[in-house]
Amino acid sequence: MIDFRYHVVSIVAVFLALAIGIVLGTTALREPVINRLTATTSQLGADNEKLRVDLRTLQQQSKGNDDFVAEITPQLVEHQLDGERVVVVEAPGADPAQRDAVTAVLKQSGATVAGRVSIQNKYLADGEINVIDELATRLRPPSVTLNGGTTYERAGQLLASAVVTDDDSAAESPPDDTVLSGFETAEYVSGRPDARATLAVMIAPSTPFTGNGAVDDNAALVAMAQALDAQGTGATLIGPAPSAAEGGLVKALRESGEASEEVSTVDAADTAAGRVVAVLALQRELSGRTGHFGTGQGVEGFHPTPYPTPDSPESTPSAASRQGRRP
Repeated sequence: MIDFRYHVVSIVAVFLALAIGIVLGTTALREPVINRLTATTSQLGADNEKLRVDLRTLQQQSKGNDDFVAEITPQLVEHQLDGERVVVVEAPGADPAQRDAVTAVLKQSGATVAGRVSIQNKYLADGEINVIDELATRLRPPSVTLNGGTTYERAGQLLASAVVTDDDSAAESPPDDTVLSGFETAEYVSGRPDARATLAVMIAPSTPFTGNGAVDDNAALVAMAQALDAQGTGATLIGPAPSAAEGGLVKALRESGEASEEVSTVDAADTAAGRVVAVLALQRELSGRTGHFGTGQGVEGFHPTPYPTPDSPESTPSAASRQGRRP
């Protein structure tokens, strides 16, 4: 009869055999496994180093390209905007460095920069819409018609009428100080041009809007860009690459239907080449042509094609396009 001691000895023997097998197996496999892991680790390290080298090379090439374009920018934009007056409008969160850089290129193109207007964060703040609506109604001069729509559409029309015009004879007239002072006192905008402009460049926020209010914030600023275009002879919205991403103002305008057919956009304003393209987009606006340029979705190319020259037919504004908007 098999007793308990026999069962214990049998179980111990089984586990002992298992342990011996594991030790022997591990000893036999350890060296090939370690060698394989070592080789894999070395290969990954080499691959990572190659990627780092490639990244540094691309960064150096990009900087070289940007430096080169910056050096020849005066030749690329020369005479493109001769005789035009341009106002620069900053959205909340716009990069001051981009503003200064594009202002310099506008001057190199022959344009006179009339000044700038900065839209403040309060303009988009929750709870301000009724105050803005009342302010737009109260400050509207008899000569300006606000065409219904939303509060931000009417406010955009009023502000745009104060700083831009499509009448060349009024291009150097003073801006509407009453309107600008009213919005400035309410802390919705700051700054003012020294005279009305014919064209407008609007600079988008450097980072996309997020959260529940992102859509409404973008809609308010798209309305401003559209009003600047309608009141003047053309407007272009510019921003860095993120502005063409989800929540970005450039992306919002490109997807906004009517506004995308009226206002040009450039999503590479953080590069020297992108700032040249901003000037070319503005120049096309003079002849009633809207375009979207850069690297994001919805563009027709990085730059206008063919490259416009100041004396080419497409860059010479027609009377119809300069008086009464697009033909």
